[in-house]
Amino acid sequence: MSGPRYYVSDLGTLKLELVEAATQNAMERGQTIAQNADASLGKLVAARQGVIQITQPNSTDTSDWGIYDTQTIHKVAKITVKLEMEIRG
Repeated sequence: MSGPRYYVSDLGTLKLELVEAATQNAMERGQTIAQNADASLGKLVAARQGVIQITQPNSTDTSDWGIYDTQTIHKVAKITVKLEMEIRG
């Protein structure tokens, strides 16, 4: 017999929030890299979103297809983004 299942109630909104935060973080890291190379960021060339991973807290599980843990109430959601930017030297 299987136990109860727990889902994220507003996954669409959560995905948008994760993409926004990941994109902002990627931009900040890109700016830091460019500044340390005595350069600046140029325009965005390409952007890709990875799969979402919804796991138990402190989990290191990942999957090419994404993970959606439904066994625990408390969850951690992660997503990756890849931004390709021009660097102006």
